[in-house]
Amino acid sequence: MNIDLSAAGVPDGLSSSEYYELGLQFRLAGWVGLARAALSRVVEMDGDSSLARKAAKVLRTQLPRMPVPAEAEQRNIEGYNLMQSDPARAKAVFEDLMNQYPDFEWPFSNRAWLKLAEGDVAGAKSMAKYLLAVNPEHLRSISLMINIAFIEKDFDEGNKYLDRALALYPNDAEFEQMKLVLRLEMKGPPPDELPDDLDAAAYFELGTLYKLIGRLELARAAMNKVISLNTDADLVARAQNVLKTQLPRGYVPAEAERLNIEANKLIATDKEQALSMFEQLMMNYPEFEWPFMGMASVMAAEGKINKAERLVQMVIAHNPELLRAQQLLCGIYAAEHKYDKSIELIDKLLASGLNEDDSLSLELLKAQCRIAMSQMP
Repeated sequence: MNIDLSAAGVPDGLSSSEYYELGLQFRLAGWVGLARAALSRVVEMDGDSSLARKAAKVLRTQLPRMPVPAEAEQRNIEGYNLMQSDPARAKAVFEDLMNQYPDFEWPFSNRAWLKLAEGDVAGAKSMAKYLLAVNPEHLRSISLMINIAFIEKDFDEGNKYLDRALALYPNDAEFEQMKLVLRLEMKGPPPDELPDDLDAAAYFELGTLYKLIGRLELARAAMNKVISLNTDADLVARAQNVLKTQLPRGYVPAEAERLNIEANKLIATDKEQALSMFEQLMMNYPEFEWPFMGMASVMAAEGKINKAERLVQMVIAHNPELLRAQQLLCGIYAAEHKYDKSIELIDKLLASGLNEDDSLSLELLKAQCRIAMSQMP
């Protein structure tokens, strides 16, 4: 569904799913009032459905608490579009909006992120705390406080705000990973051998941690423990899903795991060496998906999109249910301007029964593709 986002008003006669998709497009484009109107219709039409819950969550956590004049929306969009190319002009736009519209959170949030980029951590923190006093569920402000806590190495503060984020988005992969990173910082690495005396919840958490750090066979063993204990049907289902969609299809030798972990650590400091290690792993362990995806992620970041796509397609041919590969391919298609292909794959993933947070993430990418398509000549 492609609708001119610059047109005034929300059209009548759409289905709840069409209003939802349109609301996400308006939200990404910065048209707050139109996003609120479209998403509110979803809530009114669909009651307590999954779609209505997601619409209500976006209304509550991603939009300003109060209505915003259209002029303020437009100027905030202009400032946002300047953040990368002309941060000084963007700063002036946001500060003018902050003076005129003190209840409009977005200029404050944008200015706070600029402050963080400028190295003014104290200023960004002060602004984020103000924002959360105005709107305690504003997700971008919570994310800002999490990032500040990581910079300041204030792990208790980081945990506090990660708990707030996960209370709003309990299955958000990024927040879950950041929580586990903090656990590593505070408690050190997990044991090299799987303990024998944990309950199902502890095995699930430990398996998720092993997966995060690349100890994939220990992650598999931990998830199988959750299943064999069979004390919590929900945890069993989640563990089965991890085994099916988030781990390598076949057994990974310890040496392959070790080298893959080392290569990923090198990406930030010695990218050429990391790429060389990925290539060697791909030759020596052609059925191990992770080096292919590591190489693809680097290629995509460098703008070598065609090579990235080929690598991910190889992974999917071997392991069609690997969710990380499918999500990576969605982003690669979008980067290649293959918006129809990205949307087709997103719809396929959405139909597979993802949790609400994973589905919302993909639906926002789909909305970005729709916006991009509407702007194509």
